[in-house]
Amino acid sequence: MALSGMSVVAIAHLMHETDTRIWRLLGKAVAEARDAADYSDVVRVGIDDTARRRGQSYISIMADLDGQRAVAVTQGRDKGAVGRLCAELKEHAGYRTKVLEVIRDMAEAYSLGVAAEMPQATQSVDSFHVVQLLMRATDPVRCAERRESAEKHKAACPDEVRMAEGEGVAHKAPARQEGGARPCEDPSQGGTRLPDGRGAAGRVLMRRQKIGRQGPWSASARG
Repeated sequence: MALSGMSVVAIAHLMHETDTRIWRLLGKAVAEARDAADYSDVVRVGIDDTARRRGQSYISIMADLDGQRAVAVTQGRDKGAVGRLCAELKEHAGYRTKVLEVIRDMAEAYSLGVAAEMPQATQSVDSFHVVQLLMRATDPVRCAERRESAEKHKAACPDEVRMAEGEGVAHKAPARQEGGARPCEDPSQGGTRLPDGRGAAGRVLMRRQKIGRQGPWSASARG
């Protein structure tokens, strides 16, 4: 455990060995663990792909969702990849017919492969891709709403916008209050438009008020 997360080169340097020997020892340990693996209790699996190296070199991985372990790895991410994963699962007492649920990538090849190799299993798309689809669908609406809100605030509070621009500060519309309204009080009545001082415009206005109480804009100076 003390060496977990370290590269093979770093481990070799620490143990005063060559990295070649470390790789050989790791290969032997992995092979022994794989030979002793028993996947007879696997009933829920996840299937996804990852890039083996930069470019188009992909591998497909089957994981035991309950045991949180990888149970099969194969080259490629084509329709036949699911069959090869199932064949590797069988080598360790696992059976495709016992799999009841598959959570997978959105790739059509996986959808067709699971339907052909494990027709009894329920297929679900993993949460990462569900959230990714949701963000793609809502992002244009969010951006449009942001532009519209900024334009509405600029039209409703022109003095605040001009003041912020005069100070050379990028103006940002304040956050909506409960009910959808934005704070927009009249400075001449003692308001600051941004009572809590949030945002660039709020800082400009509060700074001016502070100067006004201490400098030439104060009531005593005007008197």
